[in-house]
Amino acid sequence: MTPTAKAEARHKRQEHRSEYSAALAQAQSVVRREAEALHATFGGHSIRYYEEEILQIGCLNKQKRQPSRWNAYLRAETKHRARYERHKVNDLAAEIAKAWNAMTPEEQKTATDPLLIDLQEHRDSMAFGHRNVQLESVGDATQTLASLEYNLKALHARTGTEVILLAVRSSVDAYLRPFATCTSVRATDFFYNTLKLSIHDVCARFEAYSLAGVEGVVNKHGDGTAQLKSELTSIINENLEALVGPKTRMVYVNFEEKFTWNLGICLEGWPLPRFCSPSDLKTRAEVTLLLSAWKSGTTHFRQMGQEEWKEWRGKRETSATATSDVLLSNPSPAESIPSRPPSPQQSPQEELHTTSPSRNGLEPVPEPIPDRQGPGPTSTGTMTSSGRKRKSVEFVHASGVTSATGNVIITAKRHRKERSDKGVKRGSRKTTASTSTAMTTPL
Repeated sequence: MTPTAKAEARHKRQEHRSEYSAALAQAQSVVRREAEALHATFGGHSIRYYEEEILQIGCLNKQKRQPSRWNAYLRAETKHRARYERHKVNDLAAEIAKAWNAMTPEEQKTATDPLLIDLQEHRDSMAFGHRNVQLESVGDATQTLASLEYNLKALHARTGTEVILLAVRSSVDAYLRPFATCTSVRATDFFYNTLKLSIHDVCARFEAYSLAGVEGVVNKHGDGTAQLKSELTSIINENLEALVGPKTRMVYVNFEEKFTWNLGICLEGWPLPRFCSPSDLKTRAEVTLLLSAWKSGTTHFRQMGQEEWKEWRGKRETSATATSDVLLSNPSPAESIPSRPPSPQQSPQEELHTTSPSRNGLEPVPEPIPDRQGPGPTSTGTMTSSGRKRKSVEFVHASGVTSATGNVIITAKRHRKERSDKGVKRGSRKTTASTSTAMTTPL
């Protein structure tokens, strides 16, 4: 193309754009005037609303015409004649119309009243009925998806709405190929940027998932147990939040100090012998039992009354005091077990206790040796290493967790960190200081 021809073509394109812009502006002004007229006549909405109403002409929600008596009669006559010889409707329409026109309106009404019902049922079955024949089903699906694609692209052109449509078969007997469409490149880029896959790859995976038949089925036993544990945790937290307040986290270690001692909240009806978090349960049977107990209301939190709370705190303090007294008066295993056999000079009173061998891996238990001269007086207490009697202490364990039968469930306690020099013999400070000084003094 010569430069002169190129210039003429460019000039024509510019004229075409200018003329099109002028015509489009004129059409928009007409729509604007019509919207202003609607606004002035009806009101209630802005001019912009009426402009959109004029431009929003949908194609999917068009009103369908009602079945006519002529259509019902034509369909019935065609089916009747098809039993003898198969013809197209257009070939028989003229002949059937002669018989139709020869009938009076009353005869037409009487003949077509039951046929109208049959025609309406046929239309409903065509619109909503399930297709048993695979070829008919794939044809119906293909035509419907093509119509949807056209209307969705028209919707995007009118309003700028982004649409992604995926359609796959749900049975291996179906013939429909995976169908994927989008209204612009933006939707395609969305799959690449978020999933690192194309829209067709996503559609293929969707078809594989649909054909696998895993709806509501858990593939692994562990996944089902994990889901039950998650549901159980949610139920426990919901019940606790309903009693304490929102954003309250359940604590299983030191539950008594956290909730019973501070807030007066106890847990009743715990069905398991061990009180622990659902994540620490080992078997699915335990998880199922505990979940059923929470759902049925057998296991629940309860707010203590003021008098009951004070009584519980008193028992708790008494139990803690008695335990500390016993621990202070009880000698350590190293003190209770002699490191060497007693000397012959020891008195018989000092030989009252010896140690028996450990059973089942437990610590040695002191056993009294009966006196050779006869049994002595009985004692209700226990003997210490020094030969003194210690009074027996009755422990009352006050727990904030009970079972369904009212028995106390022992809760886990958080152990304090042990010292790094536990069990190491420590001498006097003076000896240690002189030794260190001697080691640091140069010779």
